[in-house]
Amino acid sequence: KNQILAGAFTDVSWSRYRFLGLAFGKKFPNTFYGIGNETLEADAEDYTDRSLSILAIPQRKVRPNLYVGPVIWFEAHSLTDLEANGRIATGNLPGTAEGYQVLGLGGMMTWDTRDHNTYPTRGSYYELWAAGYNKSVGSDYGFTALEVDLRQYIPLSDNRTVAVQALLNSVSKHAPILSYPTLGDNNLRGFASRYTDRALFVLHAGYRHRFQNRWGLALFAGVGDVAPTVSDLSPNNLKFGAGIGVRFMLIPDARLNLRFDLGFGSGGNASSEFIPGEAF
Repeated sequence: KNQILAGAFTDVSWSRYRFLGLAFGKKFPNTFYGIGNETLEADAEDYTDRSLSILAIPQRKVRPNLYVGPVIWFEAHSLTDLEANGRIATGNLPGTAEGYQVLGLGGMMTWDTRDHNTYPTRGSYYELWAAGYNKSVGSDYGFTALEVDLRQYIPLSDNRTVAVQALLNSVSKHAPILSYPTLGDNNLRGFASRYTDRALFVLHAGYRHRFQNRWGLALFAGVGDVAPTVSDLSPNNLKFGAGIGVRFMLIPDARLNLRFDLGFGSGGNASSEFIPGEAF
């Protein structure tokens, strides 16, 4: 599909400081099914997102394992290759009428006791961040975003680990649709951009087995859903996803894996990923 994705991510620590950064550009043909948790396969329409994302989070350790710092998040999007008379082409949805940029400023608090930031096998990672996007700082849309990310890593042996994550993500009204949280990718494998809305909740777990050489195996399963607001999230319509993955350790000293995951979701959904790094 002539997809191009290129970027870099860093997570470095020194003394009492830590810096998380991301620079990412893409030309990515994708499919839009609509907003909500009951979209239909027949509603699919294609589009291409040409975008640039830059994220900077400098943090300072204020107590053992506790870091705080500001969040700066910039994104620029341009949607092309739209289907004639489609919902995106009409420009009625926020962020579809023309190219735009958003700039969010906020803060993040992190509790981190993991033994490693790339492939943890024990410890906890709890993250809370919030950001406001305001036209006064150059954002074309004004809205707020919130994320709560809770992870636990439980060692079963030297080479076997169970990882668990609970994730809550939301944006307020007037956010462009590409800022909406979407079920799939790293948060619930087995879905590929099928369900998107302003609020998302996911609970999932994975079993990770490292062999004596560079190869590894992963099994994963979870539930999740999207809704217009956090208060609308309900256990009555949860989506289920599960699958299997293969790992190859690219850089042993950095514990950096190349992973291939194949997931299957309820409602006949499926997804695959081939990318460096664990899902969480």
